[in-house]
Amino acid sequence: MTDDFDWCGDDDCIVVPSQPAIAVYLNSNDAVMIRQKGHYGLDEDQFVYITKVNVPKVVQALLEAAGYETATTYGEPLMPPKPEPPSGAERQKRYRNKRNGNGDASVTENGDAPLPTGTKHEVLIAAE
Repeated sequence: MTDDFDWCGDDDCIVVPSQPAIAVYLNSNDAVMIRQKGHYGLDEDQFVYITKVNVPKVVQALLEAAGYETATTYGEPLMPPKPEPPSGAERQKRYRNKRNGNGDASVTENGDAPLPTGTKHEVLIAAE
């Protein structure tokens, strides 16, 4: 090492730049507190509180923001993956099912709407 080292310079050997200290603890209301040390004393400390139920969401968001693909705990994802939005065909099928009152299928394999079947009453298909 040389005596002409400059901490303020654009030196590639500085791997962790200065940053205020961060503390994480439970407060008296049983919420997780994140506290960052102020530059000029305790009066300038910054606080964030997170209810326990939201901690996994915040941790996942922090890891994703930092570029990590997913957080895991004991080999399982911390949060379940967000479902993919339904395609147009899936939305249309769901709409037809609701409109027709069908539980599982609204079209047959050849694309035609299924013929209704009578349960308590027979269904009249055509009359003349």
